[in-house]
Amino acid sequence: KAKYSVDNALTREVARALAGIGWHVADIEYRRVGHTGGGWPGSNADVLAALGHIRAQLTGIVPAHTRAFRTVIFGHSAGGQLAIWAAHHAARARSEAA
Repeated sequence: KAKYSVDNALTREVARALAGIGWHVADIEYRRVGHTGGGWPGSNADVLAALGHIRAQLTGIVPAHTRAFRTVIFGHSAGGQLAIWAAHHAARARSEAA
């Protein structure tokens, strides 16, 4: 976070609360506008790469039937927009695969 001079106190506290009740939590980082590769499509690609990595890490740790139902993506400001985009992207990919 310090690399981008961003204070994510709000999301950090939510992540701690979720972890405190037993959820697996990842606080991801992505390139921002004004940094090399930040903005479209770099920031979006970073979020998808992070989600793919998380999914791979949870395989074998968390039963498959609970992974899908206990996935929450959230963010603040631009991170919130990226979270909504990522959720839409995942839903669209699932519907195209069906």
